[in-house]
Amino acid sequence: MERVGEFKPDNLVGGDFDIVTSEVTLQPGTYQRGAVIAKDSSGKYVLLDLAEHNADPKTHTLHGILSQDITLAAEGVATIYLTGQFCKSEVFLVGGAAVDAALIEQGRLLSIFFVDAI
Repeated sequence: MERVGEFKPDNLVGGDFDIVTSEVTLQPGTYQRGAVIAKDSSGKYVLLDLAEHNADPKTHTLHGILSQDITLAAEGVATIYLTGQFCKSEVFLVGGAAVDAALIEQGRLLSIFFVDAI
């Protein structure tokens, strides 16, 4: 039997709200499960930069949460959570920024709920 993956429990998913996933194309790089993914003004999917997002929300629009660790040598596909409850302490933003009130509010519009750890 071929081993496909490995389960490593964490606290990223923070509740029982329905989770919907989708695939997006990311640029080459290493991405960590829980990374907050945005769509930039050119339509590309990138790590959400909270400073840029707060300066002009149209430049980095919240789109989802990365579902698994992934390293891409070239542009490639990754799975993101489009909806769900996620522990604020387990998501990752550019520069180690913390989830703020504006991002929480934008997430609510997309059924992405940032919660305290349970």
